[in-house]
Formats: sequence, structure tokens, C-alpha cells
Amino acid sequence: MKFVEAPEQAVREAEALVMAMLRERGHPLTDRDLPAEVQRAHKLGYTSKDKTEGMRQAILHYRAVMERMVGTEDQARREQRRREMA
Repeated sequence: MKFVEAPEQAVREAEALVMAMLRERGHPLTDRDLPAEVQRAHKLGYTSKDKTEGMRQAILHYRAVMERMVGTEDQARREQRRREMA
């Protein structure tokens, strides 16, 4: 719902969340070191000719990045617990 009401703010917040997660995990935050999907999302969100569609695509890219980061962490935790129980 936030995207519908304030798409630019939604994109900024999604980008900030992804960047915070990358920072927390020790990932370098220079433009050339960012994951390609984050670079694409930034470009789409801020420079797309069709601004609304670009922002929508940016949100989808940021969402995919977050799902991978959270999913990877969950998998790592499951593996660690399994090893501890063995």
C-alpha cells in the first residue's frame, strides 16, 4: 500500500533497508562493489523514463535482494542448529 500512496518514498526506504542489510553483513558499499541487482534497482528507481514503472521495478529488485539475504541467513541458521544437534 505504501508504494501506491508514496512511490518515491517507498523506493528510498527499500533502498535504505537493503543498504543497511548489506552494511550489517560487511558488504562493501561502493558503487562498483554493490550487487548487480542493487545497481539495477537504483538506476530504475531514479533514472527510468517511465518513472512509475521504473520505481515499481526497483521495488521488485530490492525485494528479491532482501529475500535472498534473509533466506540465506535462515538457511545458515538451520545448518548451524543441525550441526549443533548432531
